[in-house]
Amino acid sequence: GYSQIPYGKLEEADEEDVARFIISFYKESYGIEVTLGVLEAIDERQAAENLRTDLKTVSSCASQEPAKMEDQGAAAGDEKHFVDKHRTDLIQRVTLVAPILDDLLQDGLLPCEAYNMVHSRNTDQEKMRTLYDHVKSWG
Repeated sequence: GYSQIPYGKLEEADEEDVARFIISFYKESYGIEVTLGVLEAIDERQAAENLRTDLKTVSSCASQEPAKMEDQGAAAGDEKHFVDKHRTDLIQRVTLVAPILDDLLQDGLLPCEAYNMVHSRNTDQEKMRTLYDHVKSWG
């Protein structure tokens, strides 16, 4: 089962924090149901409908043919990937590494061993450098 988000965490949370809590406590698929239920319970039916519409749009984008997506990537040519282009800034400025690791682990992009290795580093910069080493292996 799912546990409830403690009220104390929600009391001072902004929108991004609430979204992060919903995903971490309820995961993506059930989190969407919870969010829709809350919006309807507080009489925000239009916001719930907007979310449903956005979800349909995201679903149709996700089902786009892989060949088309590859073509879009190839069109960029020799341009560096965002992560490569901004490596130094990412290593120096990213301070919330744990949520990134959680998402990568949940999405199956980062194996448990790599997750634990990155998480065990002492500073955010060390964590980001180690994570970057794993990202490079993705191609």
